[in-house]
Amino acid sequence: MTRNGQGNELIYATIDRLLIGFYKEKTPADLEARFFDIETLATSLWELALTGGRTADLVQAVEHGTDAAFEGFTRTDGVWILALLCSTCQNPAPVVLTILDPGKGAP
Repeated sequence: MTRNGQGNELIYATIDRLLIGFYKEKTPADLEARFFDIETLATSLWELALTGGRTADLVQAVEHGTDAAFEGFTRTDGVWILALLCSTCQNPAPVVLTILDPGKGAP
């Protein structure tokens, strides 16, 4: 990945947080319509602090409210997202936000 969501060069050193969200009984269209509420709409939300690298161990992510470790993409009754964020950037929107489809797996 070389570009952020706005088409600008992706500067990995500025990315300091990763979010994994699960949204029970939601569709990608539901999330698109309420883009600015992705953190408050989540059924479950895991967070991981990053140090600007290009890899992350998702098992290290902890769930908001419980501090439980992320155990994988175990649910199929909703939508999963992954977001990369920069807390020091002027724009509060995620640098990268994508819908995940863990059921498909790698080719």
